[in-house]
Amino acid sequence: MYHPGGFRLIDVKSVVSSLPVIEPETYPAEAGLVQLETAGAIRPPKRAEIDSFFEGLSRRYPSKRSEIERDRFSVDYVITREIMLPPGMFGAHLKSFLVLAGVPEPRGNVGHGCLIFMDGYRSKDGAACRGVPRE
Repeated sequence: MYHPGGFRLIDVKSVVSSLPVIEPETYPAEAGLVQLETAGAIRPPKRAEIDSFFEGLSRRYPSKRSEIERDRFSVDYVITREIMLPPGMFGAHLKSFLVLAGVPEPRGNVGHGCLIFMDGYRSKDGAACRGVPRE
């Protein structure tokens, strides 16, 4: 949708450069999301996971319960294991991620998106995290 020409992989050995050419661990933007979802590292959230997060958040911050309910936001993906976030997740490409309990914090930059953690019922980064206390 954003890149009608698609995403192309090239053979690193075919690139002529005075600097080393490296292959990214995770492809950029939507290509990286497809890569991670295909590998099973991310997936769409289950309603029960979102409900469980907000229930835990309400218990931890009872005085903010009405604010939390009013400001519910969407979670695009659940992170199921250690990952490197795709670069380029800014503007219209932003995504919000729920990091499951026991899963390490993802490496990389969430861009304008949001990281929400089941461990500690907290958030990190991005304006998309409104309503969830930040670490």
